[in-house]
Amino acid sequence: EAKVKSLCEAASGGARRICEMANFNGGGQIVISGHKEAVEEAVRLAAADPGYGIAKAVLLSVSAPFHCSLMKKAEERMRPLLAATSIAPPAFPYLANVNAKLQSDPESIVPLLLEQICGSVRWEQSMQLLKGLEVTEAFEIGPGKVLSGLLRRIEREIKSRGVETMEDLKGLA
Repeated sequence: EAKVKSLCEAASGGARRICEMANFNGGGQIVISGHKEAVEEAVRLAAADPGYGIAKAVLLSVSAPFHCSLMKKAEERMRPLLAATSIAPPAFPYLANVNAKLQSDPESIVPLLLEQICGSVRWEQSMQLLKGLEVTEAFEIGPGKVLSGLLRRIEREIKSRGVETMEDLKGLA
């Protein structure tokens, strides 16, 4: 983490460009986010300087600089929408990936959802928390199996099932 932070600082060129750690996926995989030029510079620096200790750096095709400070406008636009939303006490605690902690207090959930827009995803820590709670099965809701693959790298004892369609959802009942 310290080496990736150093890489991001070098790639950002001071305060001119944003390059930040966005996802801690597990197994040493850390995703960075920010201005496209800064992220490209980080990939170049990682390949050119073995001192960063980065085995592989690749550019991901994404539609926005998620989970970094460049998402501040989205956070501000989401703030009144979430403020107008009534959140009941959850039947199961909410696991906030921004801090890898469980939350049952409805008043705390909205600030955590907002913080997650610009905040890093603590996926590895979140999955380790689930393991400690003796969770044995997880469901990935939505297209693809990226999160299931990341979970498998961290904790093979938690089985993951994909829920991509309404038929998949009905099959859970």
